Amino acid sequence: MDWIATFAIPYLVVVFGDFAAELQPSSQVYVKVVPVASVSDLTLLNWLGLRAGSRMQELTSVVFDGFRSRNAC
Repeated sequence: MDWIATFAIPYLVVVFGDFAAELQPSSQVYVKVVPVASVSDLTLLNWLGLRAGSRMQELTSVVFDGFRSRNAC
């Protein structure tokens, strides 16, 4: 199952680049630029989301631990 996830993103961004080139046929630059920009943007978005999710989990853990320790006495 891992190989599907490994090859799915590159395949989709290449297809998306070809689709963008069909929308703007005068410039074949889109075939290379769109896939690289798509992977870069999605990586950044995932990284930001992962960091935000991690911070929220840390915050809720601190709040829960504080609540639990207050009620334990």
